[in-house]
Amino acid sequence: MSAGTVTVTPCDAAGTWLVALHGDHDLASRVRIREQTRLVWPCCRHAIIDLTDVTFIDSGVIAWLLEVERELEAAGAHTLSVVEGPAGSYPARLFGLLRMHHVVACYSTRAEALGQTRDRHARISISRPRTQSLRDGLRINHAT
Repeated sequence: MSAGTVTVTPCDAAGTWLVALHGDHDLASRVRIREQTRLVWPCCRHAIIDLTDVTFIDSGVIAWLLEVERELEAAGAHTLSVVEGPAGSYPARLFGLLRMHHVVACYSTRAEALGQTRDRHARISISRPRTQSLRDGLRINHAT
């Protein structure tokens, strides 16, 4: 498995940041991802995590997404969007299996995620997408 890369880019003056992962990411790359992004979250109003070019991710990256969600929640009215890529892509299939669509705002393209961000910035108050917290989504419902 080859090590993946991470790019971090500010998108606009309203505090939107794009974090794009490329290639293979596993538990070992979680530390590198965290180090490259940790200074972004305090100044970020909306984070877009683009997984379109990811060829492999494991629980380490999912745990990092949980950390990002917690950091954004702690900072106030912030939102997290994930670009999982087109239907059938590795991230889209994985997020479908994990039911991540129920716990975080997922989009097929970066343009869709950015469009939602611009719509939020156009409103007077920025509100969270109609999703649960990632932590809430990980609770197991034994009633079913």
